[in-house]
Amino acid sequence: MRGVSGTVRAANNWKPSAPHAILRGSRQHNWLSGSTRRNRQGESVQLDDAVRFSAIEPDECQTIEEIREGIDEIDHVLLDLLVRRQAYTVRAAKIKKDAGMAVRDEDRLAQQIARAKALGAEKGLSPLLVEPLFTLMIEQHIKFETMLHERGS
Repeated sequence: MRGVSGTVRAANNWKPSAPHAILRGSRQHNWLSGSTRRNRQGESVQLDDAVRFSAIEPDECQTIEEIREGIDEIDHVLLDLLVRRQAYTVRAAKIKKDAGMAVRDEDRLAQQIARAKALGAEKGLSPLLVEPLFTLMIEQHIKFETMLHERGS
């Protein structure tokens, strides 16, 4: 319960770092602008071209239809990302099963949530969204991985 009240307290003090900090630019904007990841060789890889949106910027929308178009486009991208995350989960289940590893790793879970909260705050996302969404997503992927692990898939 301590974590929840801390999240609510942090959310009450939340202010975006910049208006539409993630969604900037022209009609074809990139929500990952400036983000980087490391590849297998440890090289830094720019993610600028990962996702481009065609919907109108949120602050330029004049109708509820324009708002809904933008939200629908984001939902589509989120589903694509979840499909990719699920593919990693399927592979993790096989690797862990073959190696005799447990599915659940409490240290990894805590690291993922902490990283999501830090990145969310850095990007101007409310903690009221980050922690519960990531906790739910990760827990559901653990359940899915457990099912695959038990089936031997």
